Amino acid sequence: MEGRIHFHSIIKSIRGRVIFYSDSDRLLFVNILRRFLDKHNIVLVEFVIMDNHIHLLHTAQSKEHSMLFLGELQQNFSFWYNRFHSSHDKFFIPAKTFVKFTQEYRHNCSLYILQNPMVASPKDYPHPKRYRWSSYIFHYDFEDSAPMLVKSEFEMTKANKLFDLINHSKSISYNKCPLLRSGFEWRNNKLTDFLNVETGEIDSLYTKSEFKVIVQKNIISKHQEFSTERTERVAAYLEKHKHALAPISQALDVILSGRNYATLSLKEKESVIKDLFKYTNATQKQIVMLLDEDKNHIKEIYQKYMYK
Repeated sequence: MEGRIHFHSIIKSIRGRVIFYSDSDRLLFVNILRRFLDKHNIVLVEFVIMDNHIHLLHTAQSKEHSMLFLGELQQNFSFWYNRFHSSHDKFFIPAKTFVKFTQEYRHNCSLYILQNPMVASPKDYPHPKRYRWSSYIFHYDFEDSAPMLVKSEFEMTKANKLFDLINHSKSISYNKCPLLRSGFEWRNNKLTDFLNVETGEIDSLYTKSEFKVIVQKNIISKHQEFSTERTERVAAYLEKHKHALAPISQALDVILSGRNYATLSLKEKESVIKDLFKYTNATQKQIVMLLDEDKNHIKEIYQKYMYK
């Protein structure tokens, strides 16, 4: 990739709000990402699609090419997402982009991107291979990585609704994209079937077994320590404020009615949190600690509840 510049871009949602609620939402982003990678001659090196932000390590001929690519990517995703969900929202703050001049910087950046699911939810994703929406599988195409892009019948129905919407649009450019005509083919495919990721620089440094070791050393062990520290900090807060939290905890038990909060959908969790605000007058920090939730997510729900 001589003559090209490496950029690490972070695309964040406004106020940390959740954007990707489902696989069909992520499928839409993958579709549009591929289109604009091709259009602007951008080479994707590493990526991860989280609930409320995206990391892209990519190469471009110049900063101007990179910024144009990011702008069109965000604009088009917002357009089609709003069409699909019948909404009129704005989603993203301007993307932050950092130049990675040296191989060491790019190496650290790759590991940083792959670690994101583990930082966000170490219980659900104790290893990067467990998260289906990142470039981890592109490194040596690990056989034990989850292959399914869409698992449930419900998500297949939503995905096909999306494909129908775009295929019947007057936008000829999107009709030319083969991914939009292959809804039923997504079920048994991997991301490697639809995106090209240039992992050569990292893969040239390690064999397959060495890469697993480097991931274990630099990601898993590090964030197991992080997770332990966070758990201890939450436990200390709960112990210190147990008397103030007792009524909130009791209300939570009533609202859940025997359900396990960790297994609820995002919409069900939002409903539980709104009820806690409504019936207990709990502070945002109390709910963050009690439910072990992201503070930005709790803040967004609180603002929805207060200003509805």
